[in-house]
Amino acid sequence: MQIKATYNSPNHYNGRKGYKPDMIVCHVTAGDTFKSTYWWFLNPKAQTGSHFVVDKNGDVYQFNKLTDGAWCNGTSLTVGNKRYYGSATNPIVKSRRTNANYYTYSIEFVDKDGSGITQAQIDSGIELIKYIIAENKKLYGVDIPIDRQHIVGHCEINPITKPLCPGKLFPWNKIMAGLVPQSQDDYIYRVQVGAFSNKNNAENLKAELNSKGYPAYIVSQKG
Repeated sequence: MQIKATYNSPNHYNGRKGYKPDMIVCHVTAGDTFKSTYWWFLNPKAQTGSHFVVDKNGDVYQFNKLTDGAWCNGTSLTVGNKRYYGSATNPIVKSRRTNANYYTYSIEFVDKDGSGITQAQIDSGIELIKYIIAENKKLYGVDIPIDRQHIVGHCEINPITKPLCPGKLFPWNKIMAGLVPQSQDDYIYRVQVGAFSNKNNAENLKAELNSKGYPAYIVSQKG
């Protein structure tokens, strides 16, 4: 997965108010195309942003830094507000008395017409989530669990204002299956022990490993 371009959307908090993110939220865009989403997220009057956008062809674009809270999953502390955190169906959001933007990452998939995201978007989405998980570990020392309490849809945070985001057609099963490591039985692992400019040294190490019960072989190539 490669991030095709990075932009600086003004629609974010500087930093995360002391919170360490541990959730990833999937959305579908309100715009018909990536272009319309691009202009919307760069418009300060929109007051809406996201960390990433995945276009129909699988291209990935970044709009906010991972260390900033994008204005995408906002929840209110006010009882009766349509975005009141206590209305969330996700138990983690429901238990935290704060704005969900502080501890979440957001991914927008271009899908205005509701036809469902493409296979290219699914593939890129899986790789992007893996990337976010790895970067989150580097930045905050926090592991984001691969489960449906930590990788969620916008409707699970804001069920009143966003009941159809990302929608019934969103391929949760495919995405979650793509995130789970395969069984070790499906892989063969090889360990490269050393590289030598002298063939005799390579032969001696091979013989030593073989004598100890380790299968070894020599691969030669020009430097």
